[in-house]
Amino acid sequence: MRLVLDTRGPKRQILAGLIELPGASRMTGVSIGADALRWLTAVRDTDGSLRVHAHGSIPLPHDTISSGVIRDTEALSDAIAEMGKACGASVVHGVLPDESAHVFALASDAMPEVAEFEIARRLGVAPERMYYDMDRTDYDSAVGVFPRALAKAYVDAFSRAGVRLSSLEIAARAAARSLAYHFEDVPVALLVDLSGSRAVISEVRHGLTVSNAVYAIEDAEDAAQSLRSEEHTSELQSH
Repeated sequence: MRLVLDTRGPKRQILAGLIELPGASRMTGVSIGADALRWLTAVRDTDGSLRVHAHGSIPLPHDTISSGVIRDTEALSDAIAEMGKACGASVVHGVLPDESAHVFALASDAMPEVAEFEIARRLGVAPERMYYDMDRTDYDSAVGVFPRALAKAYVDAFSRAGVRLSSLEIAARAAARSLAYHFEDVPVALLVDLSGSRAVISEVRHGLTVSNAVYAIEDAEDAAQSLRSEEHTSELQSH
């Protein structure tokens, strides 16, 4: 196991999270945080590689988003509209906050019916109330889950601002892809995102995010204690 701490900020994470539209030479992604919207526009060069064209951030008023839940839709829509003018994009890829997301692992050959059963068992909610998808490797399946009502609230906020979402994704997954070059020969790794008053810890197996957890922190010692938590230690020692 190797612990990876990425100190380069959200720019690379957004770039890696971009999902290309067919024929598009310019793509924009936005990471939605409690304190700001962070956006990045990439262009495709003639050799086929992606290059950062522009990036920036739009601060959000206090309590616009709390624990991943939108508290002030008008303030969020205003910020999105400002971001749209700054980046010149009418269609973007959105990276959702981790606080309302859930990721868990299943067997590599698990069927969607198993995922729905586990959503109900682990989260105590009907699968119909959640959006979920499954990613697979030869070793695991990973299920990413996000509440339907909350996802719709984010889509509505973007729509009110005149910016269309091409796709939405959980931040933990985008982060894993952004650091994929670290994981080529690493079977298990931890990603740690320290931001403001919370720490997000994600487990990545063979490049696939298989779990995430959000901890409230007040100082560095709290973050270190989260890293030493029995749950994560036992999971990692079992692989």
